[in-house]
Amino acid sequence: MKKIAIIANEKKDEQYRLTKEVIVYLHGKSCVCYSSEKITGLSFGIPELLDCESIKDCDLILVIGGDGTMLHAIFEYAKYNIPFIGINIGRIGFLADLSPVTYRDCMDRILDGDYVVDNRSTVCLKGKEINYGYALNEVMFRHRQGSGVGSFRVTIDQTFLSTYIGDGVLIAAPTGSTAYAFSLGGPIVKPSCDISIIQPLSPHSLNNRSVIVDSRETISVDFNSEDSVVYIDGMQIETNENHLTVEKGDQIVQFVRTKQYNFYSLLFEKLIQENLLRGEKE
Repeated sequence: MKKIAIIANEKKDEQYRLTKEVIVYLHGKSCVCYSSEKITGLSFGIPELLDCESIKDCDLILVIGGDGTMLHAIFEYAKYNIPFIGINIGRIGFLADLSPVTYRDCMDRILDGDYVVDNRSTVCLKGKEINYGYALNEVMFRHRQGSGVGSFRVTIDQTFLSTYIGDGVLIAAPTGSTAYAFSLGGPIVKPSCDISIIQPLSPHSLNNRSVIVDSRETISVDFNSEDSVVYIDGMQIETNENHLTVEKGDQIVQFVRTKQYNFYSLLFEKLIQENLLRGEKE
């Protein structure tokens, strides 16, 4: 892995301090770095500009930021089937899981070929004649604020499941169980599981349970597009359709992990971190 694309969040990495450090480290490992025009123009310099052609030659996409930065990078570049890795300078970091303090140890092993590829499945949002895109975390149907509550009729393989009255409903891929679904009280799912999660948002009824379905099943949602908004991994899509379907996507998102990576260990670490952050706020 000698050609590496660098995606950095300037708002989180002020003046690209960590980005500069990472690039200097990678240059010392004889790596060729590619990045945005803004970063290439900095005084320490990156000789290669990241564009639609150069990305195809990259072996790895390294994201410096939080999980939101990672999702934006995935939305932009997953179609090239290049694996991702992330250095977390966000809040929790289930996707960007390397520490800004200890990333060198992990990257040393990865650059030496001591790694595994972690394949993550997606869900795909489809309309009558259009594929709106793929979500690694979730597709969300949300009622616009300030106009009462919404109605979201959900069916699974044309069998009626429920009509959720409330703020909305989301359909999550396995990776998304530790994202928005987690904050709504949904189940934690190992990313390798072949399932989808249906999770209501603030339902105005007793029907507030998560439903786990086989990923091979098609989930349909009927809703009013005039008073609701649809998001793919937090990015709003434009649609005037009132009937959309969510099914397992054919897009796979690849992550590079050290062989020591373990989802349950990471989960325990992040839950402890979350409890400490809550303690500080209280």
